[in-house]
Amino acid sequence: MRLMQFVVDCPWPTISGGDIRNTLLGTLDGVAAYCCVGLTKPQEEQHTIPVEYHQLQCFANSNPWKNFDPHQPTCLRFSQNAFSDVEHLIDAFQPSIVVFEGVAWGAILRQLQSRRIPTVLDMHNVESLLYEEGMQSRPWYKNVWFRLHSRRWRRAVREVDRELSHLADQTWVCSADDASALHALGGVSSHQIPNPIPHESALEAPIFEDRYRNKNPLFIGHLSFFPNVAAVVELAKHGRRALARRNIIIQPLVAGRQPARAIRTLASKGLIQLIANPVSCQNLLANSGYSLLPIRQGSGTRIKILEALAAGLVVIATHKAVEGLGLLDGIHYCHAETIDDMANRLCEFVAHPDQAAQLAQRGRDLVIENYSRTVIHHKLSTALQLLHGTRQTGMSVDRCLFRG
Repeated sequence: MRLMQFVVDCPWPTISGGDIRNTLLGTLDGVAAYCCVGLTKPQEEQHTIPVEYHQLQCFANSNPWKNFDPHQPTCLRFSQNAFSDVEHLIDAFQPSIVVFEGVAWGAILRQLQSRRIPTVLDMHNVESLLYEEGMQSRPWYKNVWFRLHSRRWRRAVREVDRELSHLADQTWVCSADDASALHALGGVSSHQIPNPIPHESALEAPIFEDRYRNKNPLFIGHLSFFPNVAAVVELAKHGRRALARRNIIIQPLVAGRQPARAIRTLASKGLIQLIANPVSCQNLLANSGYSLLPIRQGSGTRIKILEALAAGLVVIATHKAVEGLGLLDGIHYCHAETIDDMANRLCEFVAHPDQAAQLAQRGRDLVIENYSRTVIHHKLSTALQLLHGTRQTGMSVDRCLFRG
């Protein structure tokens, strides 16, 4: 199998959940040759990329995230030179399957239909839902243009999700919840493939009662991603006050990539401890007992929640934060929708660290059973082998419709 993958950001070195998911494909059994095409350079100039990687030169001097189609805001806009570059790369590599990271690549996915190359749409998120949540979360004075055109744009982004999920030979989603959401839009999904935990070394962090006497919560995530920014702001401002009323003084520890201005401002005021662009989070995870997650938007696999559970943290979170992960309240994590509820739960666990340790162990057990790299490797290999095998025998590809 010769596998070509189109990604937006170069996923080396791997930092985000999307990066981890993207880099897995080149390591699968049965992949004889692998080529990755992206729009950006490696995030670290000196980083060595372990596979064949090509950056589309038309984006070499621009930010691809600012080059979306104004008529289809979740799709990138490609020049004729970009289409020519893609054609050249495909002719040179001769892939047997092409995987696209999300609907941003919609124009290229449409272009490949004439070539009859099997395609996979890997939907890390249901982008139309994420787009709407993102627009609605912005202050009104920054959102006047969206409000004027919201009906047209909502219709356009939903149609993109629906159309491209039908156009690809397989469509992958991260969870049953995402599959249901896509189906509600009129789309289809053939496989549910979550992201794996980023580093299985997190499973080695010891779980013991004294660890859960440390009241200071840890938040790890992509710190430019708007659901995470909103959650950190809420935790820093309202969470600190809620806990202070209970005689618990905290300074949340926040770590992640590309912190937004709002998060840097919180750090400058001393409301949070900020570790920007950490090389590794393993020590932070191993030395923390709790993760408070007032996340209220987003979709996909909450990769940092899985990482926290794997490392033995007690996760206290909204339903939205753990959506699609199969976690049960009181068994694998602690559910709380408001900051006051989160503060109450944290106080209870600090007073009873034995219960916190038991909850942490059950959360880790679930991650091992459902989100280890071995499990996700098997899901990815099965999906690709099915697609490769049906094309080799000339059979039609069964686009299984998920019915929620």
